Amino acid sequence: MLELLLVMVVSALLFSMAYAALRMVQRQQRAIERKSAALSQVSTWQTALAADFRAGTIVAVADDQVRCEREGRRVLYTFRDSVLVREQGEVIDTLPMTVRECTYYWQGQPRTSGFIDELAITAGTAARDTFYLQAAARYAAQEQVPSLPLTASPL
Repeated sequence: MLELLLVMVVSALLFSMAYAALRMVQRQQRAIERKSAALSQVSTWQTALAADFRAGTIVAVADDQVRCEREGRRVLYTFRDSVLVREQGEVIDTLPMTVRECTYYWQGQPRTSGFIDELAITAGTAARDTFYLQAAARYAAQEQVPSLPLTASPL
């Protein structure tokens, strides 16, 4: 009887340790799946942002909104506290990320408004993951829009 009781106690300990290990592996798998999904979304956004910058003949910023425009095609990026928004016509895409920092550049110099040729965004998730999005445009906005001074807000 005593041997049977001892076998049951040892078995219970082994099963509880195996169950705890299984739960830990499941938690890690869910965390990896969340990070993978977030990385996939960020990758899609990075591709779209880079393509919009490359295609834009005018890329400008005002009030934390970036406008990429070319021959009537307009894409507007808005960076809010907990979401990045991309509007193209009637299509609106969102990326649920908190924008931690957004820096705009014109010819290597930081800007807050006007024409820009580079953009760097640091965004993060609620799980404290950090992602970086960057885009650059190589165009001569002064030649394409000579009537607007660089300090004016083209939006």
